[in-house]
Amino acid sequence: MRITGLRATPVAIPFREDEMWAFGARRGMVSILLKIDTDEGLVGVGETSAYPSADIVLAVIRSIEPLVVGEDAFAIERIMKRINVVGTWHHVKATNPGIAAVEMACWDVVGKAAGQPLVNLFGGRVRDRVEYFYYLSRKPAAEIGIDAKRGVDAGFRTLYLKVGSDDWRDDIERVEAVRDAAGPDALIRVDANEAWSSAAASASSGRWNGSASNLPSNQSRAGTWPRWPMSAAESPRRCSPTKRRGPATTSSR
Repeated sequence: MRITGLRATPVAIPFREDEMWAFGARRGMVSILLKIDTDEGLVGVGETSAYPSADIVLAVIRSIEPLVVGEDAFAIERIMKRINVVGTWHHVKATNPGIAAVEMACWDVVGKAAGQPLVNLFGGRVRDRVEYFYYLSRKPAAEIGIDAKRGVDAGFRTLYLKVGSDDWRDDIERVEAVRDAAGPDALIRVDANEAWSSAAASASSGRWNGSASNLPSNQSRAGTWPRWPMSAAESPRRCSPTKRRGPATTSSR
């Protein structure tokens, strides 16, 4: 089954409200939908984010199309090697989301040809349902508490909070507002997107007072995170030893 062409389409998705994080705000996001056509009529679909921009991802897809067209859609390892070696991505030690979209679309062709969901071809599902967390955009403490309460009332167990303010004390105030609004049993995950300096991360490390349950690594620009006193024995509030996501669930089928 040979690949006959690639079709890439940018799709702009508006948000209900602005997303605010350490590096600004955005009102929506752009994704690239990629379709791979084959000589047997099957069409594989892939998707990727438009980072660093839609124009760049589209240009990458156009540049690698000659390396993909004519190849066996099942020969995914060969296709990826052609892109990385012949396409010189390996030599410049870089990659692009557009390449991932090609691989994803090829796997979609394989699943459709086999008449099986890819989860079966990859070894079978581990669980039938997975949990999601509730996303909290960065806002003033009073507003973010309202959002946190809304997430808990909707049935979510884990609240994912964007931090990374210029003043780390504002972040602590936000986390405490989420804890007060969500209650002691909610799991709180914070993400500074590497916006904190090492000094800010260290200064704030002893001041969470158990408000945050889950603290992802590499939150400072130096790529390090001081040891946080967040074990169940150390914190007066509930802690999570692992990354967990909140409860609205969906089938993995």
